[in-house]
This record gives sequence, structure tokens and C-alpha cells, in this order.
Amino acid sequence: MKYGKTERISGIVILLALLAIFVPWLMSDPAPREERPQPSFCDRAAG
Repeated sequence: MKYGKTERISGIVILLALLAIFVPWLMSDPAPREERPQPSFCDRAAG
């Protein structure tokens, strides 16, 4: 084994962080976002 315990743990943490970012991004559908109403804070700012 050329890598120690610390290097393996840090590698796992980095991989988990990347998965946490990219998995929801890949699974999300852009289509439902268009059906959502406008955010309410825009209405409050205008009024």
C-alpha cells in the first residue's frame, strides 16, 4: 500500500463531496423548473 490511512480518508471525502454535488445535478430535470411560479420575493419587492 503506497497510500496511508489519511490519504485514503481524504480521497473518500473528496469523492463523496463530488458525488453530493453532481448526482443531484445529473438527476434533476430542467423541465419542471419552467412550470414553477415566479419566486414570491420578486412580488414583494415590486409592491
